[in-house]
Amino acid sequence: MSKILVVDDADSIRTALSRDLRAYGYQVSTAENGLQALNLLKQEPDFNLLLVDLNMPIMNGLELVEAIRIDPILSPLNVLIMSTESSTAMRDRGRALKIAGWVLKPLHVAGLLSVAETLME
Repeated sequence: MSKILVVDDADSIRTALSRDLRAYGYQVSTAENGLQALNLLKQEPDFNLLLVDLNMPIMNGLELVEAIRIDPILSPLNVLIMSTESSTAMRDRGRALKIAGWVLKPLHVAGLLSVAETLME
């Protein structure tokens, strides 16, 4: 069973994504900010995919990915950024951090699952 970590400061998004992903057979954990996610990943690094919000308090999505990429155990993790922002500058920064994809909010579960399944193959 594939494991997905959903990282978003909005409880409603964490709850909805967790419910929907579990309905498709995924094991799901959640974190409400990047720092909480990083601490969880250091204890449990065996996730197949991270769905990470860009704008969060304490540690935002790109700061989380930067921390992941410098850790030799965590650096291979696939990360999808979820955001309302899609500027060229943000996407360029994401490419530099080897982010696997960028999903625009509001999220459409079918599209998200299609991208997620491709990354976890």
